[in-house]
Amino acid sequence: MTTPFVVGALLVSDSFNRANSASVGSTDGGSLGPLAWATGAGASLLSYKIASNQLASNNSPSIEPMWVPVGFSDVRVQIDVTTLPDSGANLGLTLRASSVDDLYWFGLDFASSFKAYLQRRDSISGNVDNLIISSGTYTAPCTLTVDLWGNEIRCYIDGVLIGTMITSSFNATATDHGVWTNNDNTGTLDNFRVWQLDPVLPELTHTGGMSS
Repeated sequence: MTTPFVVGALLVSDSFNRANSASVGSTDGGSLGPLAWATGAGASLLSYKIASNQLASNNSPSIEPMWVPVGFSDVRVQIDVTTLPDSGANLGLTLRASSVDDLYWFGLDFASSFKAYLQRRDSISGNVDNLIISSGTYTAPCTLTVDLWGNEIRCYIDGVLIGTMITSSFNATATDHGVWTNNDNTGTLDNFRVWQLDPVLPELTHTGGMSS
C-alpha cells in the first residue's frame, strides 16, 4: 500500500525485560531515552505488572489505559500480544490519549471469540464509537500495529490491514501513546514500540545543465 509517509526514527521501545514487579517502571529503549509509564485520574498503573519479562494484567482492573509522553502525534505504534486474556476481556494499544476519557483504542476484544476493534472513546465508562470491527477473529501470538498520520488511521495485525483506512479528526494532535487492558489477571503483552512517521519527500527532477 502506498502511503504519504515513511517510518522514521524509533522514538520509544520497551522490552519489559526486568525483574518481576507490580511496578511497571519506565521504557528501556528508543531515541527519547527512558520514559516513565503514566496514566490519568480514574485509572491505575497497579493494573499492570512485569511478569517473566512481559507486561501482564494485575489484579482485576476495569478499563485501564496507560501511556508514555512521546511528543509526536504522527507515529507508528506497535505491541506484541503474547497470550490472550480470558473470555470477556480485551487488551491492546492506547493511542493519542489526552486523558483516560479521551483516546483511541486498538486491540483484541472477546466478542464471540477475539475480534479486532478500533474504538474512539470520549468516556472510560461509555460513549464508545466503534470505527473498525474485524470480520475475522485472532489468536496469539500476534502483532498489533497502528499508523497515525494526520486524520488518517491504519490498523494492522501481523502486517495485514484490518478493514480500511479510517479518517478521524478526534485527538489528531495528541501525543501520548501506550497500552490498554481490562483483563482479570490474564493476557500478556511484549515489545512496545513507537516510531516517528515522516512525510514522503517529492522526487527531485533534473532539467540538465548547471548554473555558474
